[in-house]
Amino acid sequence: MRRRILVASVAVTALAILLFGIPLALAVRSRYHDQEQLELERAATVAIAALPAGLDGRVDVPQVEPTLDLAVYGTDGQLLAGRGPRTADQPVRAAIGGVEHRGDSSGDLVVAVPVLDGSSVVGVVRAAEPATETESLVRRAWVAMAGLGLLAMSVAAVVASGLAKRLAGPVLQLRDAAARLGDGDFTSRPPPSGVPEVDEVARALAVTGARLGEALDRERAFSGDASHQLRTPLTSLRIAVDAEMAAPSTDRAAFLASLGDELDRLDATVDELLTIARSDAVDRAPLDVDAALERAAARARRVLRTGRRRVRVEPTITTGHPHVSAAALDHAMAVLVDNAIEHGAGSLTLGAHDLAGAVVLTVADDGPGVSDRAIAFPGPVGNPSGPAIGLSLARRLVEAEGGRLLLRDVGPHPVFEILLPLPGA
Repeated sequence: MRRRILVASVAVTALAILLFGIPLALAVRSRYHDQEQLELERAATVAIAALPAGLDGRVDVPQVEPTLDLAVYGTDGQLLAGRGPRTADQPVRAAIGGVEHRGDSSGDLVVAVPVLDGSSVVGVVRAAEPATETESLVRRAWVAMAGLGLLAMSVAAVVASGLAKRLAGPVLQLRDAAARLGDGDFTSRPPPSGVPEVDEVARALAVTGARLGEALDRERAFSGDASHQLRTPLTSLRIAVDAEMAAPSTDRAAFLASLGDELDRLDATVDELLTIARSDAVDRAPLDVDAALERAAARARRVLRTGRRRVRVEPTITTGHPHVSAAALDHAMAVLVDNAIEHGAGSLTLGAHDLAGAVVLTVADDGPGVSDRAIAFPGPVGNPSGPAIGLSLARRLVEAEGGRLLLRDVGPHPVFEILLPLPGA
């Protein structure tokens, strides 16, 4: 890239020098020729002033410049005095006709000026100088112009080299960042370069990396969440089937219906987890708090139907209806219920009450609880396992609905609370 920028810059500079330099060089050459011919014309005029009137008598030609030849010709084209061809050449013949003439002859620049006596041409003064003198001046001017052109190209090369280095460095950093992104490092961020366009690309690459990282995290979370969420209902199904095989129930239709309900719940769980993992839009509507508690209690009773633990729903003392996804809240409640069933003991109590512009749903049991909230709700660092996976999922579900999941107290008789703000609060 650096080489291409350098070559392109020098080539453009060279093209510009040629486009402007060639016409300028031709103009310089024309100017030097005009200047020399003007000097010849001035020398011829001075010589004419020194000639006798009518060219009568002796004709002497003054010496004006060492490199300049002056000659006087009669109207018959014969050389009368000075240095020049013995007979008139084309410029002299043209001047005999009464018109001043400028031109080239035998490698000389020539100016022929007629000598007038009144209105009659009585002779011609020819001023000549070797064309090599003018060409030498032109060549020196062209060499100076070429030197300036080379200097301009050198400056352009130096500037282009610095510009190429400034541009190539950030582009190479972008390349390296993109390579790290392809290797799975979604936190890769190229440093600011000071070039607005490159920095815009870097910001776009950083945003893309962040989105890819979030998508990968969601997919990983989905794998862990799905395995945790499906383990308990699958175990429940296995227990129910084993129990049915050991002691068949009299109402086979009711048993099959309960299995169908459990399978429907599993299907809904997978769909909801996929929705969360993909950040798809979910439907939110006013929540029927009593119905949500009854659904969570029914789940607990299904799981505990072969045990001796009680499931109790306290009378609700709330009339609020937070706008949330009922499916997401059901899954969060299911996590808390499963956690209480698997790690708790004694009665499992569900309830709800109002609290300063919010509705609070509670899940409590008589178990030993946890000694540290960090165990229940691990941060993003680490590899949570066991109940922490489920509680982390429940927290994400609740926070996605604008609420909060809290553990009221550590120690025995844990109470988990889901705070859901009311509209307008």
